Amino acid sequence: MSRMTAYKPTEEQVAQRHAELKAKGVSVLHMDDLRKFTRKILTDKNKTDIGFTWIKHYHDFSVYNKEEMTAQMKAWKTLAKDGKLNIYEENNKEYDVEGKTIYCLVITPKPNDTSFCPLSLAFGTMVSGYTYAFTKKDNRDAIYTYIKKNCL
Repeated sequence: MSRMTAYKPTEEQVAQRHAELKAKGVSVLHMDDLRKFTRKILTDKNKTDIGFTWIKHYHDFSVYNKEEMTAQMKAWKTLAKDGKLNIYEENNKEYDVEGKTIYCLVITPKPNDTSFCPLSLAFGTMVSGYTYAFTKKDNRDAIYTYIKKNCL
């Protein structure tokens, strides 16, 4: 995790990252490492950061500020209206990270052909999809409501 703010890697950066991962032959995620990075995000985040996620295709974390999350929400809204994703209330979870609570939701693509989310697994929850963690319950709940009302 080289940056503490979200960014969209270029196609060249993604290709380079994929080549690095392929050269390793196998990628192993240790749940302790994911929890450690989560603690680091919570410790190092700045005041404008509201959430974070594990980016599967890049094999790294991404941190979102309000503006970046708003853009992501608009993309989710379109996908939800097109029937390409869903969101389930039972996947809204809370986890304690050394005295700090994170509030999670899971974006579930349709068809659900994704593997288990490493971020959720790190906290003992086995769920398919993409987990997004927030430092404020209100942010998680507002995003959940916004997406859910657009799901088919």
